[in-house]
This record gives sequence, structure tokens and C-alpha cells, in this order.
Amino acid sequence: MYIHRGNMVTHAIVLFVDIRGFTRWSEGIEAFQYIDEFINKFVFV
Repeated sequence: MYIHRGNMVTHAIVLFVDIRGFTRWSEGIEAFQYIDEFINKFVFV
């Protein structure tokens, strides 16, 4: 984060990774039904 010509500039890299099948926690795919809600709330932040 820095200030350029009086404006604050922030760079961010957001990476979503599908880890289903790699851990026991992620074996269930029931979270898929909530992905749209999650993305919409994330973008709002």
C-alpha cells in the first residue's frame, strides 16, 4: 500500500484454490452451493 499523487494505492492478489479431495475436511462438496453467496460477500468487502 502506498500513496501516489495523493491517492492511496493498494495491490492485492486473491487466489481461490479448489482443494476438494486433497484433505479429509474437503471431501464433502456441500460448500459448492454457497459459493455465489461467498463470492458476492467477498467482493463487497
